[in-house]
Amino acid sequence: MSECVSCAAAPPDTLRSLLFAFATVIIHSIFDTSHDDPQVNNTSSYLDLSPVYGNNEAQLAQIRTKKDGLLFPDAICDRRMALMTPATTSLAILFSRQHNYIASQLKQIDEGQIVSSFTDEAKRDDYLFGTARLVNCASFAQIILR
Repeated sequence: MSECVSCAAAPPDTLRSLLFAFATVIIHSIFDTSHDDPQVNNTSSYLDLSPVYGNNEAQLAQIRTKKDGLLFPDAICDRRMALMTPATTSLAILFSRQHNYIASQLKQIDEGQIVSSFTDEAKRDDYLFGTARLVNCASFAQIILR
């Protein structure tokens, strides 16, 4: 019997390399040692996708469009990702794309209930961005825990 190509399991090397790439994203979310003081960790103690969102408002401002809660396409904050394998950087970019998808879905399914109640465009953007970030970070944490 011939086996269906689409049903074949992924090669073990693929799964193993993806596991290490995801572990690298996790490590970069947890550790970012300060260059001034090696005893200081610049990240928070949460799994908050800091490679995507950064560790402070200045880094975050560089990747936000300030429109509809979106990030610039394929933008990530952590410059250390450029030194990692393509799989690691790709995973971080996928979380950036997931943020934009979540923000666009939130705006679409809102049906004029919450988002349109904000008269100020900046508040609407902050609400969509913050909610999309929470959902994205919760998704990241669930992947790690399960």
